[in-house]
Amino acid sequence: CLYRGTVVRKGLIGLMGRVLKPTTAGKLTLVQAAAIAVTFIPEMLHAPLYVTAGVAAVALAVSSWFARRVAITPMYRLTKDANRLAAGDLSHQVATGGSDVVGQLQQALNQVSVNLKTVVSDVREEVRELEGTVREIASGNNDLSSRTESQASSLEQTAASMEEINSTIQNSALAASQGAGLARSSSEVAQRSDDAVHKVADTIQ
Repeated sequence: CLYRGTVVRKGLIGLMGRVLKPTTAGKLTLVQAAAIAVTFIPEMLHAPLYVTAGVAAVALAVSSWFARRVAITPMYRLTKDANRLAAGDLSHQVATGGSDVVGQLQQALNQVSVNLKTVVSDVREEVRELEGTVREIASGNNDLSSRTESQASSLEQTAASMEEINSTIQNSALAASQGAGLARSSSEVAQRSDDAVHKVADTIQ
């Protein structure tokens, strides 16, 4: 089953495994108890004081080394991983496999890293889609601008043609007016000529 983010066995086998595999606090307690017990051995054997002091110093050094290896070093590595992640280095793989509280912290930090990678990937995908949409809008605006300019040019050409037609109509109207004036003048001249012919004919008779 899953317990605190870790797969553990159920039943007697699982219980024995947990008992035989103590937590970090249990390991430190056992080492400290062993160091204290070792310091009493020379005294029980009535060894000289310097021997007892030497054994106590060795026991203290061993217990300190073990405490550093079990508790301090994993926390130092975990802090280093957290700093890499806080600096934005999402490519860094968070170390896992620790036991007890350290292992839970490693798993939690690794899950945070995975979630951040997913969020960043989703954001990048959204940005790419937004860039594509912006490009499409810009292309559409360019097409619309081109069509608008083309229509404006066509309107200008139409206006120029209308002005030419209007000028032609005015010229035709003027020419027609002038033609009508000439026709009237010709008619008057013809009438006067006809009158003159009649008068000459009357005179001859």
